[in-house]
Amino acid sequence: MNKRKSINNILITGTPGSGKTTLLEKVIHQIPNKKGFITREIRNSGRRTGFEIVTSDGERKPLAGIDIDSPYRVSKYKVDVGGFERVIERLFDFAEDDALYIDEIGKMELFSDRFKELVTKYLTAENLFIATIAMKSNHEFVRGIKRRRDVSLFTIDRNNRNKIYSELSECLYK
Repeated sequence: MNKRKSINNILITGTPGSGKTTLLEKVIHQIPNKKGFITREIRNSGRRTGFEIVTSDGERKPLAGIDIDSPYRVSKYKVDVGGFERVIERLFDFAEDDALYIDEIGKMELFSDRFKELVTKYLTAENLFIATIAMKSNHEFVRGIKRRRDVSLFTIDRNNRNKIYSELSECLYK
């Protein structure tokens, strides 16, 4: 996948639980060369206690949690901005045939200016870029991304996620 196909940067949005991450994983699973990260829940005894990022090379790092010491907070979760930035640093270097992906452009990640630089670099690269993004956000960075002319925004819900997956597959894998 050297250059973008019929659509440019792809953003997937929807309410929490709509399947954004699952859809992103299904799409990138089909792509051989990729670089980025997925955000996963951390659960202890069936209770969500935080979130971790899992990079394309398999590294796992807590992003936020109830036991993290940090002044950055989203709900009951404190965000480890420094740890997050150390892990994403190597995502800045990528090959021209790598598909780039991020899960998610959201509140926790946006505490990091370095993360915003990574998103901007991915959006302006010639590579395919696909990301999940907060549906409702007053953050200027998120609003600015959604206004870009080179972005295709797909809003999913539980009823249309298979249809959206088919549409994305058709566009990306012709």
